[in-house]
Amino acid sequence: MERGHAGSRQLIDLDATRDLGQELAALVEEGDILLLVGELGSGKTSFTQGLAKGLGISESVTSPTFALCNVLGRSRVLHHYDLYRLKNTHELVEIGFEESLEANVVVVVEWPLPALDLLFGEVLLVRMCHTEQGRFAEWHWQGAESLCAEDLQP
Repeated sequence: MERGHAGSRQLIDLDATRDLGQELAALVEEGDILLLVGELGSGKTSFTQGLAKGLGISESVTSPTFALCNVLGRSRVLHHYDLYRLKNTHELVEIGFEESLEANVVVVVEWPLPALDLLFGEVLLVRMCHTEQGRFAEWHWQGAESLCAEDLQP
């Protein structure tokens, strides 16, 4: 895999989902933003577990659904957001999301729609879904200015 290229993969189980996250970690640099789009149970947190492992983060990765953000790592830092419960950009600003975007850390955002108006630069959009054959993921780099709400819907 090369940075900037798109890809897709069938994910036969959660281990394959974690493996994809670990592989994509090799393409990620501090300051990068990853947007994870997919319905409930599509593997977004499992992907983030693999990503964290690939970044050298040994801490346990759990869904930040109620905490809204988990900060993980020491030498490489990951801010893992889950915006499922947020309704608008104002709520996101109140929890310090903009500071994460300006820090030199990797930012992963599950359910990223409330963040749309705050994003900038190039983002890695990872779309995950269920198919008849199991889970499926596709990813590509995209300029945040060209994102629209439809891009961020599961």
